[in-house]
Amino acid sequence: MNEQVLGFLGIMRRAGALAVGAEDAFDMARENKARILMTASDSAANTVSAMKNAAAQREEGIPLVKLDCTKRELGSALGVKECAALAVLDTGFALALCQKMELSDLIPQMEE
Repeated sequence: MNEQVLGFLGIMRRAGALAVGAEDAFDMARENKARILMTASDSAANTVSAMKNAAAQREEGIPLVKLDCTKRELGSALGVKECAALAVLDTGFALALCQKMELSDLIPQMEE
């Protein structure tokens, strides 16, 4: 995964714009606060399934993105040992992250 993206996720964590961990991410989706849900490439099938269910919480759906990094790499960027899943809570950060990751199909949804 691009080190720039991992570094940006670390900045987002320090800014309080992320819910780190599958349970917190799921809770934020249920409370309609998640803008994007993300999983590490080696997340367990149960975690991925839970995030898919969380993504379906809103009528229009929450984007679910599989990151090209391991739980350990993601955790290291976020200041924890490992991280299998997270939720981006801030719309501005979500838009900037989509641009950095070249997720052009998600940009219109973030701009709404």
